[in-house]
Amino acid sequence: VYIIYSCFSITILVPEGPPQNCVTGNITGKSFSISWDPPSVVTGKFSYRVELYGPSGRILDNSTKDLKFAFTNLTPFTVYDVYVAAETSAGIGPKTNISVFTPPEGKNIFFSVLIRYFTLFVDFTALVK
Repeated sequence: VYIIYSCFSITILVPEGPPQNCVTGNITGKSFSISWDPPSVVTGKFSYRVELYGPSGRILDNSTKDLKFAFTNLTPFTVYDVYVAAETSAGIGPKTNISVFTPPEGKNIFFSVLIRYFTLFVDFTALVK
C-alpha cells in the first residue's frame, strides 16, 4: 500500500488591475445600472466592491459577486460617480470609475448622453489650459 501526499499551495493576491469595460445601462431619472468585466489578470476568486457618490458624498458602499449592479431611488438631474474594484481575500485592487448623469424626469437618455459629453469636454479643456 502506497500513500502519496500531494502538497501544493495557492497564492491569492490583491487584484493587480481594475475591472475592465465598465458601462452604464437603463439610465432613468431615478435609477441606472452598470456592468463590467473582470480585471485582465486573475489573482484569485473575485468579488467586487461598488461605491456610489453623489453631490453630498458617499451614498453606497456594497459588495457583489456579480458583474453588474443596479442603483435605485436616485435623484433626477444629478451627477453620480461610481467606483468598482475587484476584491480577493488578500485585499482590494485598483478602482475603475464612471460618471453618470440622471436626466430630468420625462426626458430620454439622449439628453443624458449629451450632457455627459459636454461635461467631460469642458473638464478636459480646463486641464489643458
